Amino acid sequence: MISPAGNVLVGSVTDQGTYKLQVNGAMLVTAPSKFGDDLEIDGELNANGIATFNSDASYNGTTDFNGTANMNGTAIFNGESEFNNAIQFSNSITVDGESTFDGTAVYNNAATFNGEATFNNLVAMVGGVTSAGTVQGAALTIDNGAGYATFSINNTGKARWSFFKDSTSESGSNAGGNFQFNAVADDGETATEIYGINRASYLTTFYKTVTITGAVTAGSTLAVTGATTLSSTLVVTGALTANSSAAIASSLTVGGAADVVGNFSVGSASLALGGTAYGTTIESNANGGLIVNNASGVNAYFAKPTSYNNGVYVVFNYNASNIGQIGLASTSSVSYGTTSDYRLKENVKVHVGALDRVMLTKPIRYNFIADERKEEIDGFLAHEIAEVVPNAVFGIKDAVFFHPTLREGYDPADVQPEDVLDVTEHVDPQMIDHSKLVPLLYAALQEATMEIRTLKKRFDEHVALH
Repeated sequence: MISPAGNVLVGSVTDQGTYKLQVNGAMLVTAPSKFGDDLEIDGELNANGIATFNSDASYNGTTDFNGTANMNGTAIFNGESEFNNAIQFSNSITVDGESTFDGTAVYNNAATFNGEATFNNLVAMVGGVTSAGTVQGAALTIDNGAGYATFSINNTGKARWSFFKDSTSESGSNAGGNFQFNAVADDGETATEIYGINRASYLTTFYKTVTITGAVTAGSTLAVTGATTLSSTLVVTGALTANSSAAIASSLTVGGAADVVGNFSVGSASLALGGTAYGTTIESNANGGLIVNNASGVNAYFAKPTSYNNGVYVVFNYNASNIGQIGLASTSSVSYGTTSDYRLKENVKVHVGALDRVMLTKPIRYNFIADERKEEIDGFLAHEIAEVVPNAVFGIKDAVFFHPTLREGYDPADVQPEDVLDVTEHVDPQMIDHSKLVPLLYAALQEATMEIRTLKKRFDEHVALH
């Protein structure tokens, strides 16, 4: 029927209709069709030919497009929809039921899917897309020109994660249009950078703590600006740059130079460095100490260019204060220094009885049991020196430590009793810093010199009287 307003109504109707064409039953379109004004279909729609909708369209029943569909107006699908060929939406689209797209889908404006949506072909989205149900597809394209192109993962309307192409100007040579991944706060707006990828250099930058439980291989430079924790192997064939702390529970291999601004720690495995590190292996022991191991060459090599601006190679620091260093004495020699500033000392007094203390020591000659050459060495027994100059000796007499043999594949961060295959006992040796004996020997020499001078004076006086 045709309403007084000039609208066409098909099917059982009780009103005058608000659309130019209103179909309350099933509708079949087998040839190319064009709808230039508002359209409402309450029943099933089957379009086997090209269908063009230039104005708003509302579909309340099952919708099946076997031909190309062009939606230039607002489109609302309240029932199940299936598109077997290319479809283009130039305006907003709302889908309340399940949707299947077998052909190319282009969205030039906002799209909302309240049910499950399946895309079996290319999807190009220039406008925003919101989905309350599952969205899956073979390919997805988001295009917002030179501006941000963002994909957002929401929870009840608020963003939780987003990844996007930024608006950095594209100036040629692959510059601009970089990738960014953000976490979004509970307010759905405050974003925090997690990592980004530069399109020109391919450099991936992590802005927060990174925990990697599997092996990682980087074919070029790896730069880290935040703290890094690796639970497995990391292999970098180029340079490694860490601008903050880096902790590795397993092995790390770096083919180029390794530059770490913050703390660098390696767990129970090894750190192999190429480039300026000359292939040396560096690893930590069970207590976090540093082990340098190289069977075929120099274990550690420190170099300075001829244009160096300071002569310090190694600095020892405790509680934010330097307590010692190794540096250049000249261009041909090295100096070893330890803190001796008068401003750090108190209770300063002259040595008394140094000669008697020296006489309590027992210089000996010996060889080490493990030395196959049995070379004799001049020295002391540490525990005997500890009785005379305690600060010259490190360690405790007869101390031992125990070293476990762990099963392959154990977790360094969570060692369990069943991980321990065997335990061996080792000597924890006492050690002597012979330089600490120098002040005592110096004082003893002064005392001995004074005694010699006194005896010489008496001798000279005795000779003069006789």
